[in-house]
Amino acid sequence: MNILSKGSLAATLIFFGSVVYAQDQEVQWGQLRSGRLENELRVPGHVIPQEGALSVESARVSGRITSILKREGEVVNAGDPLFTVSSAECVSLAEELRVAQSRNLKDLIEGSLQREKQLGLHVSADTCQMLATHPGTLIKRQAELGGSFNIGDTLAIILDVKNLAVELDVSERDLALVRVGQTVTMEIASSPNEPLHSHISHILPTIDTTTRTSRVRVASISLPRGTTLDALVFGRINVGSGQQTYEVPTTALVFNQNRQYIIKKASPPQAIPVDVLNETQTTSSILPLSRGALSSGDVIAMTGAIYLFSEIKPTLQ
Repeated sequence: MNILSKGSLAATLIFFGSVVYAQDQEVQWGQLRSGRLENELRVPGHVIPQEGALSVESARVSGRITSILKREGEVVNAGDPLFTVSSAECVSLAEELRVAQSRNLKDLIEGSLQREKQLGLHVSADTCQMLATHPGTLIKRQAELGGSFNIGDTLAIILDVKNLAVELDVSERDLALVRVGQTVTMEIASSPNEPLHSHISHILPTIDTTTRTSRVRVASISLPRGTTLDALVFGRINVGSGQQTYEVPTTALVFNQNRQYIIKKASPPQAIPVDVLNETQTTSSILPLSRGALSSGDVIAMTGAIYLFSEIKPTLQ
């Protein structure tokens, strides 16, 4: 790295509540060196349910839970019993069926069976079971043994794990780089050695006011077995923009309030926020958060940047 000049700076540092004066701290300046062109935009994401993947099993009668037949994590099919229940509706329906069958009243039998299906129940002389209306994995049970429920209450949530998709979070500053159709390579955190390939299908025209990110949806793909809802995803979008990265010594980086900075020589010196893409024990590959904030050949503090930062920090707040 080309060292241009050396200087000295008196800075005041605070450690553990006491003031220590660091006199004549050496600051070494050098020219910023270009790295490779960055054509991939690295973004986090998560697994989401596609339309129809998440099903709510709601009560269609009032009653009380007398036994639990399926537990969270179990796979169910449509028509599988979830709970045994006690309900006045069940008693009435069972009696109606008994009378219809004893008298061989076919129309009444057919009507009673149709009502049984509409209520999502299986009724016999001594039991009444509430049935699942959708296939999938039971991910949440909201009814406890002995608990009462009313019509419309949510009793269970079932997820079709074969009907999941991926959504990526793209920062507001990078949205201009993203287009529908761009290819995406992803890895699910729980399956790091199984790369997935797809493309962007939708870009939602909204910004989260807290994270300043927009959601980008990826075309449907087959996810690894065992992938769970909201699983963490690491995505790389091929933006093909040729973003210029830069190589700096690790000593040039200053970490403050969850953000990395380098100090650019100016009057006064400027703290430039950067993303660290890759790093070794001695060097780091960086990308400025603001386009045009850095150029190859700019003079930056190679060492002693922390002392310069302590002087200019008040201007950042």
